[in-house]
Amino acid sequence: MSEVEWQRMKAHEVRACAELDAVVILPIASIEQHGPHLPTMTDTRLGQEVAVRAARVASSPVIVAPVMWAGLSEHHMPFGGTLTLSHVTFRAVLHDLVAATVRNGFKRIVISNSHGGNDLAMQQFCDEISASTPATLVATTYPAEASEEIAALLEDQKGVMHAGEAETSMMMACEGDLVDTTDLAGIAQMEADAPSFLKAGKGSYRWRPFSHLTANGLAGNPARSTPDKGEALLKVSADAIAALIDDPDTWASPRTSAVTALVVCRFFATVEPARLRPMSRGLKEDPHHARRHCRTGLCQDLRQRATCRDPERYRTRGRGAQRFAAHHFAVDDKSGRWAD
Repeated sequence: MSEVEWQRMKAHEVRACAELDAVVILPIASIEQHGPHLPTMTDTRLGQEVAVRAARVASSPVIVAPVMWAGLSEHHMPFGGTLTLSHVTFRAVLHDLVAATVRNGFKRIVISNSHGGNDLAMQQFCDEISASTPATLVATTYPAEASEEIAALLEDQKGVMHAGEAETSMMMACEGDLVDTTDLAGIAQMEADAPSFLKAGKGSYRWRPFSHLTANGLAGNPARSTPDKGEALLKVSADAIAALIDDPDTWASPRTSAVTALVVCRFFATVEPARLRPMSRGLKEDPHHARRHCRTGLCQDLRQRATCRDPERYRTRGRGAQRFAAHHFAVDDKSGRWAD
């Protein structure tokens, strides 16, 4: 495909992508303060850039949806320049965008997040929605998926930090005229350890605004930033997302164990008629019909396809992504525990 951005296509071109079973990248990000030197659109711009580059280098057909630019940024509100959503609104908007994507005929969706404040809500959303959608949802972030390659390119930090060496470099590469380079060394916050401001005790969580960590809204040393470094960071990030998309295991159908077959069989044999409509997905609202269906084709098919699987393998795809596959659950045959 020559064009990969949904908003630049005609409707019939988007339909053609769905017919090709194209993967949809849905970037989610934020509009929030990024220190005194970067624009508030930094997460949105970088998320879009990585997604578009990944779509162009992937072997699979890929289409990039417009960025969901409003995210969860309450912790940045003390600095101003920030727009934020409530958790309820964030999940509702994400739900409707995913639902509309599926209604367009797409069955493989990568939700690619470029703002750390969205991470937990993104994963929780995928946990919740995957049981009711025919699509496979993959939740990822480019800093996690390309973590090793990013670390190898940085001098003062191990990964992407807020408005630090990495983000400043990438913005220099794609929006250089919006980066204020007049005093990058003077605004550096070398002591700011971004994850630490949310920690309490040895392993507990405590919410705090970002101002608890830094006085000027950034973490790290932007003085180490260069456009060339930014271009290299964008490349490895896009390559990592493309590799995730092209990996057949990312989209492999969930495997079902023999124990699951027995559980499903017993469920349909004993379920009350009133519960069949929402649960059976196509079975007639008739308990006798359900029993006949279960005792013939369904149970036999499940047993034929049954195989044990590693619970850890069920979720983790790539190095920083999680896959959430719909309509399946499993019990580990050895331990008897639920695998999810």
